[in-house]
Amino acid sequence: MPDEELAKLLNRGQSGVRTHRCELGIPAAPRIKPQRWPPAKVALLGTAPDQEIAKRLGISTGTVSKRRAALGIPKWDQKLKPWKPAEDALLGKMPDTEIAKRTGRSFQAVGSRRRDLKIPKFGTAIRHWTAAEDALLGTVPDKQLMRKLKRSCKAIAARRQKKGIPPCRPRSWSPEDDAVLGTRHDEQIALLLNRTKAAVVARRRKLGIRNHASKIRYLWTPKQEELLGVLPDQEVADLFSRTVNAVKLRRRRLHIPAARADA
Repeated sequence: MPDEELAKLLNRGQSGVRTHRCELGIPAAPRIKPQRWPPAKVALLGTAPDQEIAKRLGISTGTVSKRRAALGIPKWDQKLKPWKPAEDALLGKMPDTEIAKRTGRSFQAVGSRRRDLKIPKFGTAIRHWTAAEDALLGTVPDKQLMRKLKRSCKAIAARRQKKGIPPCRPRSWSPEDDAVLGTRHDEQIALLLNRTKAAVVARRRKLGIRNHASKIRYLWTPKQEELLGVLPDQEVADLFSRTVNAVKLRRRRLHIPAARADA
């Protein structure tokens, strides 16, 4: 309590009470203006989280907490207020905010209770699994079906387990499969072997096989080399669909000086 009240109770001077309190390292009791807390507001303390009471009254959470503690009112605990069957029946039938108002609970408490009972959120459309979707389960890893089915990996795995379908295990590579690697583009091989491009690239790199695109080289013809140093490198590159660096490299290997700007 404030020093003034304690001084009257102990029949001591207010300065003496204040000095002794400071010697003991005890902070002063918070000063609360009685006119700001009418009985109607005090009755709300402890009936809901301090944050919610503060929002209702338009004051800070710290002010509510201090007033509640000063009056000896215990902190609100949703565990002390069990859910009634009638309240559970409302979950999922209307927005959580509306249920919070009707039950006198916080929005967070309503959402937590609804999730504990595995009740979908109000307004959420429930997508039923089709026969075509079920037919894809187990044919490829669950993660690869996420984008195609527009479902979460957890939902796909749960559906597959419910149907008793084993997960798709990585297919082993046969010598015939390995022989195809590097003979054409990875995308084409992926379609040919019914595998993902990532799996093809990983296998090719593991075996040290070069990419098909890197094997393609455009050899220089004598007619093309005759223009090196005659035309600027940029014009030669544009003329033969080559990069400027490739033109410069070829010219330097042949010890041909660059074309002059005024040529």
